[in-house]
Amino acid sequence: MRRIVHALVVTVMVMAAGGAARAQSTEKSEGTAPSDTSSGEQDFGLEIFGGRAKLAAIPIPAYNESIGWSIGLAVAAFYKASSSDTISPESSTAVFGFYAENKTWAAGFYQQLYLDEDRWRIKAGGAVADINFQTYLDLPEWLGGGTSIDYTTETVGGLAEVSRLAWKRLYLGAKYRYMRSQTEFHVKLPIDAALEKRTFSGLGLVATWDTRDNIFYPLSGYHANVWALWNRDAIGSDRDYDIYWIEASGFNEYRKGHVVAARVHSRIATGKVPFEDKSVFFYIDLRGYTDGRYRADQRHTLQAEYRWNFYRRFFAVGFGGFGWSVDEVSEISWDGILPSAGIGLRWRMISDPPVNIGFDYAWGRDDGAFYFRIGEAF
Repeated sequence: MRRIVHALVVTVMVMAAGGAARAQSTEKSEGTAPSDTSSGEQDFGLEIFGGRAKLAAIPIPAYNESIGWSIGLAVAAFYKASSSDTISPESSTAVFGFYAENKTWAAGFYQQLYLDEDRWRIKAGGAVADINFQTYLDLPEWLGGGTSIDYTTETVGGLAEVSRLAWKRLYLGAKYRYMRSQTEFHVKLPIDAALEKRTFSGLGLVATWDTRDNIFYPLSGYHANVWALWNRDAIGSDRDYDIYWIEASGFNEYRKGHVVAARVHSRIATGKVPFEDKSVFFYIDLRGYTDGRYRADQRHTLQAEYRWNFYRRFFAVGFGGFGWSVDEVSEISWDGILPSAGIGLRWRMISDPPVNIGFDYAWGRDDGAFYFRIGEAF
């Protein structure tokens, strides 16, 4: 439905740890909390394990024309991995599940650990899903023009990533991703329209630069993440292909309660890229595209967001951006630009760490969708 299992795991990452707490420097004994007009008020997150962890749970209804109405549940716990560690951000554990009107369903988990005064960062996640979605087939006009084709993908997979603080705020590490899937296209053809069950297994390297004052709701700082994933037969992959991911975000509170954020992102796949691992516009890039029409080897986006804490625990969000879905960089042009714009509302469920819940509505080219969420888009 998106990028299959990898996308589902990223969804949990966005909801559960779109940052999981403060990203403080290891040179500091105390972090600087972002200004919070709701401080001093009662938190609505449930305290568990004698107050050592805070639990946020939210039902997530949603709608788009591709899958109809859906209902999901996300549950995330935030806690210090070590009570004596005052520097590391809060770690998080999350589980989620959802079911859609067109019988699409998914379930998964996500784990984020910050250890040893934030010198080590560990991520792990997994998901299983049965996805009923569609892809767009671009046909010439003499054959009737482009059309959407329904398909079903059964998939299971997971990922793991370990990073170590190498210099100042630079983290270097390695990651592994596994995906097992089978796709069947719902078309009447004289040939078998089902793909064989395939395994994709990739190892990679990752580099992260993180100077945000808070991972969950940054008011200042930058975050850049670059990784490469190589899928090879030698480690169990049925296809040899590569994925390169580049993203950078910046945050600035230019006046108390008013934050401007921006993000640039590219995902580039090369080699024998399987249908299941093509790039599509996702939960973050770009919001407002849900019909599966734009699927290619590359995705490039640029977006900005305005966040306004207008009253106590309430926040308003406005965002806009644009992107391209192409197979080669040379195909990027003004004619192929895809716009995105939307508005949203947030409510601060937990003050420390600052956990917002809420919704967005986004418009894309000939498309649009509601998004209910825990945490910010980036």
